[in-house]
Amino acid sequence: MKKLILSILICFNSYAAETFSIQISAEVLRAMDLSPRLAARLAGGDIIGNGGGLVEQEFRYAYRRLSKIISSCSASALCPFAGRELEVLKKIGVVSHKYIAKKDRLIFLSSVDYPGFFEDTEDAQVRVAKTAFIEGAPIFINLDMIYAGNGAAFDFPTMISILVHEIGHQIGIKSHSTLDDMGAKLRDYITQDKHTSTFRHEKGVAVVQVYNLKKVDHFAEVFFSYNGDITPLTSKIRSRLKCDRENSTLIGFEISNAHWERLRGDRGIFVLEYKSWIKIHCLDLSTSAIWDEDRDLSMDIHLYDGSYLSLELNIN
Repeated sequence: MKKLILSILICFNSYAAETFSIQISAEVLRAMDLSPRLAARLAGGDIIGNGGGLVEQEFRYAYRRLSKIISSCSASALCPFAGRELEVLKKIGVVSHKYIAKKDRLIFLSSVDYPGFFEDTEDAQVRVAKTAFIEGAPIFINLDMIYAGNGAAFDFPTMISILVHEIGHQIGIKSHSTLDDMGAKLRDYITQDKHTSTFRHEKGVAVVQVYNLKKVDHFAEVFFSYNGDITPLTSKIRSRLKCDRENSTLIGFEISNAHWERLRGDRGIFVLEYKSWIKIHCLDLSTSAIWDEDRDLSMDIHLYDGSYLSLELNIN
């Protein structure tokens, strides 16, 4: 099997903010529990769409993946939803996919700059997120609660559960407890086959997180982070996989048997290697037969004086 190599070079401006003016509709503002002062300020269009931080990008990635994860759960025998609750979950998936390309589907605000915004008259708790009972309304994320130091305060499954809660409001469900429960169930589904590999050295911490979704035609969610900066890798891995047989297509993969090799190098330049197995799931386009093929995955993480430079992904 030909060795496939992908070098992912990280530029310091890779998370640069996309600048655009956010206009919140009068209908959304009327539907939210806001003071007249806050509503007037938000209606003024003085919000600039930056949201270029690492955690903001992770939330956007979670939004893009939400409908796929709901689809996986809905078709799995291990999905913890049934009956009407499953139908509600599917509707949340449909709505999330419908607005996946909308620029302002997520708006990040600081409760310091907009005091009282993340509070409401029905719940004294300051919330991580808030939206209107209108399909397609922006989901507002509380910037003051999503960071822990330089990293994310929430992992990927928790971000997914937060989005389930808010889109649940958009389809008309008012109960916070009902939506909290649904978000927790989907989080449990994602984490039922979770693997975390952590490597610590004197200047940094490298982590690879794998969420194997329990369905043959879905792809594991894979993330690499170094000192809290997270890079999703699922699409990068997927693009480098191919089934051996002719007239076949890749429909999923899962990762197992992960481990770190020793850190190697000197004079401030080091390479940290991660290795694992990949089981890929293939579909015959003529007969619809499904089978598995095995691959080996390795990642070389290049460091200079403890700082992350690049990642080289190898599959053979």
